Amino acid sequence: MGLFSGLEKFGFNIKDVEDIYEEPKSEKEEEKVEVVKAEVKPPEEKEFLVLKYVKCPVCDLKFRSQFIKTGRARRIGADRDLRPRFSHIDTLKYDVVSCPKCGYASISRGFEGLSLAQAKLVRDQICVKFAGKDAGVEDTVDTTYSYEYAIEQHKLALLCTVVKRAAVSEKAYTCLKISWLYRGMIEDILAKDPEADVSKLKEEEMEYYTEAYEGLQLAITKETYPICGMDQETLDYLIATVAFNLGKLEQASRFLSAVILSKTAKRATKDKALELKEEIIAAIKNNKA
Repeated sequence: MGLFSGLEKFGFNIKDVEDIYEEPKSEKEEEKVEVVKAEVKPPEEKEFLVLKYVKCPVCDLKFRSQFIKTGRARRIGADRDLRPRFSHIDTLKYDVVSCPKCGYASISRGFEGLSLAQAKLVRDQICVKFAGKDAGVEDTVDTTYSYEYAIEQHKLALLCTVVKRAAVSEKAYTCLKISWLYRGMIEDILAKDPEADVSKLKEEEMEYYTEAYEGLQLAITKETYPICGMDQETLDYLIATVAFNLGKLEQASRFLSAVILSKTAKRATKDKALELKEEIIAAIKNNKA
């Protein structure tokens, strides 16, 4: 006798059911269908970029340049000295706009903010000598920047800051960005070949890093806050970190003390300052030992 005996008169002939509590197998399980996960490929760099028209304030040429798409790049953190890091792309490479006709270049957010006097200085000292891109040559949808190209463009922007007599902070921050780009290039090279000789690139990084340190210290004596978009405590922390990385422990400690004692500094900034302070104390003790 079975659990369903007697149901034959209704037309059922149930012989295979032994456990009424057994979960029925899905069709996929019965067919033993093997599910193969699709390989997820990392996005290409050009997927983060968008072409925008820009008008040169020096020669009036309207051209297209690459910018990072708003909200496309995902920030994954920052180095101790505030160098930003994003997933799958180094956004710093695209932070300079340069005119392909006259050679004027600048950090993107200040590209069009040029006075008439500054434009004349650029025309007289940059444009007449510029022998870079052909007039009218611009980026295309497939244009991506190498570290070499990005550094070259930032150096051109730095030259323009000197020629147009820009604020000390603009010169210093451009130097800092160049040092960060060298760091990015070094990381990129070592990721592909851990044994590669990057000593010369490291020297270049430190040269611009030192210039940034000197310039930022000078900027706080000449300019009012915010400087480079930073409040006093953030900039003090940045200068302290750069000083620490350059081995200037006493100077780093002095700037950190100002952050730690500040009544307006953000908690996150104070926490980072306290953490770095401990490392400085340990480094000083080691030096004495």
